[in-house]
Amino acid sequence: MLSNIIEIWMILMGLFGCYALIPQTNKIIRHKSSHDVSGKYWKIALFCQVNWLFYGIYISSLCLIVLNIIAISLTSRLIFYIYKYREVKIS
Repeated sequence: MLSNIIEIWMILMGLFGCYALIPQTNKIIRHKSSHDVSGKYWKIALFCQVNWLFYGIYISSLCLIVLNIIAISLTSRLIFYIYKYREVKIS
């Protein structure tokens, strides 16, 4: 019983964590600028998410698999817009 409650709670927290990517992505799209957003940080985060997905598959954890697929999708979208709206510096 307690393990089911914890599993549900962690799914909700995972979804909430995934939702945290949406405001940053929307701000980049709205302003058409990713001036202060680190592309390197999000590439590292994406690498970690992919590895968590593989681990979830390895241990057959539906929670890890589903949440990391969502996180990878949202992070990939964010990275796309970071580089789409990156200002080119001319030296």
